[in-house]
Amino acid sequence: MDNTSYPKQVTITSLHDATLCVEKPFKLDLSIVDDEVLGEITELELYSFGENESGVIEELREEIEELFKDLSQTKNLGKLPTEWLNILNQHIFEDCA
Repeated sequence: MDNTSYPKQVTITSLHDATLCVEKPFKLDLSIVDDEVLGEITELELYSFGENESGVIEELREEIEELFKDLSQTKNLGKLPTEWLNILNQHIFEDCA
């Protein structure tokens, strides 16, 4: 694996669910750890390891979507989940399809 292009930052600008629109892109940090790509969205404490960059990005897109849906449907969130939901609400809006 060519490590010379890492670390780097990319953005996630869309999710798989067409009813969820990314209004403000998510910043994703990519690096190489033990010959695998590590993707991190630090503000949401989301991480993914994979053989390639595209797989890591796709997995994190799914994780963002799942986290948003789970937290949006949960009442009485604790402090950290509430912070995550606030962050997600700054990036995502619903019913855009």
